[in-house]
Amino acid sequence: ADAVENMSGVKLAYADCVAHNSICSKYQVSKYPTMKFVRGGEVMKSEYRGQRSVEAITEHINTLMKDPVIQLHGVEELVSKMEENKVKFVMGYFANTNEYSYEVFKASAQMMAGQCTFYAMVGDDAQQKIEGFGGKERVMLLNDVEGDKFFDGKLTDQIQLAAWVKDNCVPLVREITFENGEELTEEGLPFVILF
Repeated sequence: ADAVENMSGVKLAYADCVAHNSICSKYQVSKYPTMKFVRGGEVMKSEYRGQRSVEAITEHINTLMKDPVIQLHGVEELVSKMEENKVKFVMGYFANTNEYSYEVFKASAQMMAGQCTFYAMVGDDAQQKIEGFGGKERVMLLNDVEGDKFFDGKLTDQIQLAAWVKDNCVPLVREITFENGEELTEEGLPFVILF
């Protein structure tokens, strides 16, 4: 606890689920110990399932504290990412990082951390694309098997953008592993395991 309490920008809270059952119910705590991470007022989708050591937990928190949006600087860098990743990812084009639409994009990236990669071009790097989009900032899904997809909703509506990202970026078929097996069952959806 001391190591985490000394980290800049991180608050540590402890809840006794016997004494404070309503808190544990609200955050769907069903086993102990459970660590939930809240960022921007939203509980992050993935729970920590790693080692319960100071070093491992601190490393995980440091990873969560990184900017969830990777800035790209030019088309060549984007093409390189598309070729090396071969997986779908979310790409945003924004006039600047001070726009509310960029903050919504970043919040969606925080919520989907570990499930989908978010890239952005901003300012001069995005200018040509924004002009090509009729002067509008845009978000799109790239490297999808069905082709690239544009988000046609309001870029300032985080709920709508997050739902679109989840529907389009999280694969329907996933490999079940030791790390994600518990998470898949916690989603509350029926699933089929193929052997």
